[in-house]
Amino acid sequence: MMLNVATCQFPVGPNVKKNAAYIIRQIETSAASGADVAHFCEGALSGYAGADFPSFENFDWKALRDSTATIAKAAGEFGVWVLLGSSHELSEGRKPHNCVYVIDDQGMIVDRYDKRFCSGDLQSKSGDLSHYTPGDYSCVFEVRGLKCGVLICYDYRFPELYRDYKRNGVDVLFHSFHAGNINPKLLQEMQSQVGPE
Repeated sequence: MMLNVATCQFPVGPNVKKNAAYIIRQIETSAASGADVAHFCEGALSGYAGADFPSFENFDWKALRDSTATIAKAAGEFGVWVLLGSSHELSEGRKPHNCVYVIDDQGMIVDRYDKRFCSGDLQSKSGDLSHYTPGDYSCVFEVRGLKCGVLICYDYRFPELYRDYKRNGVDVLFHSFHAGNINPKLLQEMQSQVGPE
């Protein structure tokens, strides 16, 4: 089996509607190029809390919901699967999930992966934990006969996640990152832990 994947990048920012416009244009371009899947970065639609905007205080959740629906409709119109980095609102008093929505080529949200390992301290005062609630499950779906899975950013540090997907027969693993507005000192620290390429 062959899977054509469009890796979609653009200058993600705090404006959900502006991000959505980029995303829809790239879905159309992906379809015109013969892609089966358009893969977007972590926080592509919502922006990334702590980097693109300071916090979720006064965040426009309605604009996010409306834009998500518009993007799902575009996926169906253009016949492309979309892996959409975003944020998922939880009940009052809980921080949202840092997520990737899995949207099929009919325009239906068929699953959602929530980042399981968020960076930060145990008191949830720094890193992702100061903005997001970790998820607790794998996400496995099938495109053109291939089993696919999703991880997000810091999840890369935990080999048990990869082993879990392997046990579940996953052929293709989509891994969404956002590092566009990363603090240069943090990037240097992360690079020193990973080592040279």
